[in-house]
Amino acid sequence: MPRAAPRAKKSRRTNKAIVRDDPEGAAPCRPFPHGDMMPKMRRKSDLPSKVCPVCGRPFTWRKAWEKVWEEVVYCSDRCRSRRSKVTRPS
Repeated sequence: MPRAAPRAKKSRRTNKAIVRDDPEGAAPCRPFPHGDMMPKMRRKSDLPSKVCPVCGRPFTWRKAWEKVWEEVVYCSDRCRSRRSKVTRPS
């Protein structure tokens, strides 16, 4: 009995056929889920940083501190609880 021709694989999300550029069968190329735009990426070195007055270590901006970055002084809860032992520079 002759075999049927293999069917093209389809992506589950878009139900479009997956096109392979590499004839050797590399990983399929998929479009971005939100169109053709790449998400905006930032390097950690581009983010603002401060120095903790308790431990003296530098710490960088975090998304959780986005609205209160000007008020952030200490790098962690541990340093914040030890603040009374070290005087904060004005």
